[in-house]
Order: sequence, then C-alpha cells, then structure tokens
Amino acid sequence: MVMAETPKQNTVTNTIILLILACAIAGLYIGANIVAHPDFSGKGHSYKAGYDSANSVDKKANLPKITPDAAADIAIPLKRPQLASIWLNYNLPQIQESIAVPAIFTPRMPAEIGDLTVQERKQLFVRIMLPLILAANDKIAAERTMLAKADTTQLLALAKSYRVKTDTQDSETMRPEMLRTELDKRIRPLPVSLALAQAAIESGWGTSRFTKEANALYGQWAWRAEDGVKPLEASNSRAVIRKFDTLQESVHSYMKNLNSHYAYEALRDVRAQLAQQGRTADGFDLAPYLSNYAETGAEYVETIRNVIGRNNFTNFDNLRLGTSG
Repeated sequence: MVMAETPKQNTVTNTIILLILACAIAGLYIGANIVAHPDFSGKGHSYKAGYDSANSVDKKANLPKITPDAAADIAIPLKRPQLASIWLNYNLPQIQESIAVPAIFTPRMPAEIGDLTVQERKQLFVRIMLPLILAANDKIAAERTMLAKADTTQLLALAKSYRVKTDTQDSETMRPEMLRTELDKRIRPLPVSLALAQAAIESGWGTSRFTKEANALYGQWAWRAEDGVKPLEASNSRAVIRKFDTLQESVHSYMKNLNSHYAYEALRDVRAQLAQQGRTADGFDLAPYLSNYAETGAEYVETIRNVIGRNNFTNFDNLRLGTSG
C-alpha cells in the first residue's frame, strides 16, 4: 500500500519533476555516467556454477514493463539521501506491513548509489531489487501453472528451457510423467531472502563495476568476450562476467541457473521436500546448498547466511508484487 503524499512531499516531488525537465532540456544524461569502483577479481566463482550459453535468457519472454517511475532514475541525481525513498515511492516498513511491493522496475542501478551512506545504499538496493525478484518468481509461478496442464510438446519445451536431458536412449526418461516429475522440482520460485543476499554479495550492494557496466547482479560467467565484461583478474583467462540489457534479465538468468544447473540439484531436492512437508523454503534453508556457487565454498555459504540474518531478509519472503501506483 502506497501512503498518500504530504504537502511537503508534493513540493519535493514537484521539484524533482522540474529537475528532470531541466536535465532533459539541457541534454544531460546522468544515468550514463559510471562511478569508478574497484573491480572484483572474479575468482570467487566456480566454473560449473557459472553462466553458459545454454542457460541464456529468452529475449522473447514477456519481461515486466519498465514504468515511467523506473525510467526516472536516469535523470534524478541522488545527491540528497531522502530522495532515495521518494524516488521509489515506498519504504520498507510499510512494505512489510502491506505485503504488496509496488511494481516499479528499474532498468539499471543509479550511478549515484555509491554516494549514499551504507545504510541508505542498502535500503535503496533492497527497494530496487524486491520488484525484480518478485516479478521473476511470478514468471516461474506462471510456468509452474503451465506445467500442470502441459501436453507432451509443452513438456519438451519446458524441459529444454530447464535443461532436462531429453536426448537420452533411456525410454523411461522420455516418458511424460518422468519429465513432469523432474520439472516439478525445477520450476519453483526461489526465496526472496536468498536472491537478495546473493545479489548484495555479488554486486557489492549495487556498486560493482560489473553491475554498473553490465547489469550483472549475480556474477554469472560467460565464455565469449562479446557476451560480457572482462574482470581485471580471473581464475580462467577465457571467462567474462555475463552482461545483460536490464537488471531484470540478470535476475531471471540467476533463477534459471539455480533451477536448472546440475550443481544445485541438492538445493532443488531440499526445496521440494520442504514443500511436501507444507513448508516454504527460506534463504537459511537453501544457503547450505550453494557452496558450488563460489570457490570459497563453505565460507560463501556462511556469508550468505550472515547477510540474510544481519539484514532481516527473511522478513521479505512472503511479499507479493502489487501495482505500479
């Protein structure tokens, strides 16, 4: 639920609108400026957990429409911390009470996010990420609904999308009921708390060079130079950090990776088992099965759980996506 603006907020909002118009007239494009930031080494990611071309985002997928509110980040300089909450028009305590998150989709991180204090940066990062994560989960939920009614042709299409092998000589594997059983484990939403924590870790709360230059929130790898941004130092000379057109595409790709890559089969099994027990998995439940995401293994798992705990991210696990207004 979005609270009504006070006269003071109306004044600030009108001022912002005038600033946007002035910037447009002057031909300024603030969002294009990239704030210098230390490069991450890229050493933290294991090869088998990384991105590859078989797990690419479907460009024809119906991605959430970017609203005028989201596009405003291109022109609004976040010089004053209070603009951060006005910009996205909601605050986190209200969201936890109302359950619904405004459907405001931000195409990329504002360059000025690095100029905020640590707390302000975290709050803005969470506001930006929540709609993106919830929209990605809604897409998965829609595919799950499709799965329940899918015919053989649709099952094969879903199997290809979620990397279930269908080119096997084992006739049992090709049976529709077997495909449906395997897809049932894969086509499931991921905990908001987990997606938030990994995005915060991998992107430096939205300040990493890869996030700025490539909308890469989760540090997924690609193997062709034209597909990504080269790290200053990496454990594989061929590796680049996968680039995306929007932040939303990065979130979709991350979720498809965890829902399809063999390195995370145990995560999917545990998630399905908890669902059979009537429980929805949270970030704490699934973090132990992400040791393959980074070369630091158990240390990476502990980092995820610490980020979730310190920032109370499980408070966001039951949120749903609301409207843009």
